[in-house]
Amino acid sequence: MIPLAVYERGVELERLMLAKPFVPFTIVMEDGDRLEVLRPLACAFCEDLLYVRMPGRSVRTRMHKIVAFEVPSSASTSGE
Repeated sequence: MIPLAVYERGVELERLMLAKPFVPFTIVMEDGDRLEVLRPLACAFCEDLLYVRMPGRSVRTRMHKIVAFEVPSSASTSGE
């Protein structure tokens, strides 16, 4: 069974990945690492496993290590 916090992170991550139009976002990890998601298909996850491909590096980590998602303040997902 997937812990609720991991499930909720997955729901939010999926919402960001499928946004129309797509807006690049940052995944902030508990160790301070910042994973820049520049394209919708540059990120994949399954249960607690997270894979992010960025220019020059790829990261494989765990969903439970995510502490925040950051979207540029100029990007509004509310349609306003």
